[in-house]
Amino acid sequence: LTLNFANCYKLISIESLENALQTLVKLTSLILNFANCYKLISIESLENALKENDELTALTMNFANCHQLTSIQSLEKSLQKKEKLTILTLNFSGFFSLIWRHLAFVVVVNLRLLIL
Repeated sequence: LTLNFANCYKLISIESLENALQTLVKLTSLILNFANCYKLISIESLENALKENDELTALTMNFANCHQLTSIQSLEKSLQKKEKLTILTLNFSGFFSLIWRHLAFVVVVNLRLLIL
């Protein structure tokens, strides 16, 4: 499943996706693109949206240039519980200090972040 919200300049929150993603418990691959959503403030709802899905094996999330994000701690919690997740690609270009503050369990390899 690919959800592309790139360049949605007025997007502030993704809470409305929470219920929809929670129902997709058999989903094995997910691509979320929020690049250049400059006003996106919170991705807290992703923790709840992804927590019921134990089948997810590949996840790509692009938050490039989402300068208003202040925390990705909920995302960290959600990803740590994904035992079947083998491919993780995260793009937080534009604010790398935020990544290192919260995602201590990842390593940078060729500009891709992979679960250890």
